[in-house]
Amino acid sequence: MKIVQLIILFLFFQSISSQACLNTYQFKIFPVGMVSDTIVTVDVQIRRTSQEEGNRWLRLDLDSADEWTEMWIIDAFVSKYDNTQHLLTKESIGRIYSLKETYLDSLKSIYQKGYKSVCARYPAIRQFNPVYLSYCNFQQSCEYIRIAADTLANKNYFVYQNKSYRLSVLEDTSYYAFHKGEEPSIPIMDFYANSIRVYKLDDMEIVIGHVTTGHEISMGWVTNDPKVAKKMEKKGETAILVKEYKPEKPFADISTAVYEEPLLHHAYGFDLFIVK
Repeated sequence: MKIVQLIILFLFFQSISSQACLNTYQFKIFPVGMVSDTIVTVDVQIRRTSQEEGNRWLRLDLDSADEWTEMWIIDAFVSKYDNTQHLLTKESIGRIYSLKETYLDSLKSIYQKGYKSVCARYPAIRQFNPVYLSYCNFQQSCEYIRIAADTLANKNYFVYQNKSYRLSVLEDTSYYAFHKGEEPSIPIMDFYANSIRVYKLDDMEIVIGHVTTGHEISMGWVTNDPKVAKKMEKKGETAILVKEYKPEKPFADISTAVYEEPLLHHAYGFDLFIVK
């Protein structure tokens, strides 16, 4: 059984007991700048669970912890990478939790902590300029990138500006973004792209794609073809018609370049990046 199927099944059966459709996981990378030839980032692991489970896990002793109400738990790190997303170092900078319906305020807070820490530690850091953000909306072919694979050679790629960039990080299942599984590598074609970002520094570009899967995808409800959606609806099937879109808010300041990633039920997703 594929690693992705195992993960979704784990989240699903765990949720049946008490947490409904609350369990999700996202791993996000927010590049800050370059120190020599090293990429310095603020990374976050974002988990949604129930207040009951979160209260027990974090030992918070909350007066009221409902099993049907969400809790967000964010773990943040200052990390260093090479140009192939090989992790060189990571350092925890704290954990934060929120009982709100969304995690954006908490993410902004802990990102600011990480951003200020990076700037203080590396005063000569050359900071990236965010230049592009789009939501591909759970598709495998987007305006800027396309997901591709050589399944015979077990190699995964982002195709950007007609060039294939190998995603060798998917061959390292010990990478702390991933849940541990049985397979020696993670097949990219099991995932769909959501947010796509581009950062620039001089003649360098970092392109980051958030790839994810979830209940709606595994059930075959997601399509970008209106004709297919209509046929599904006529059969009484659930159809979710998707289309890429861009956010209204500007994405241009590295000191505030965070946002909330759209979620699927039982979502499991992580950021992958390539360097041009």
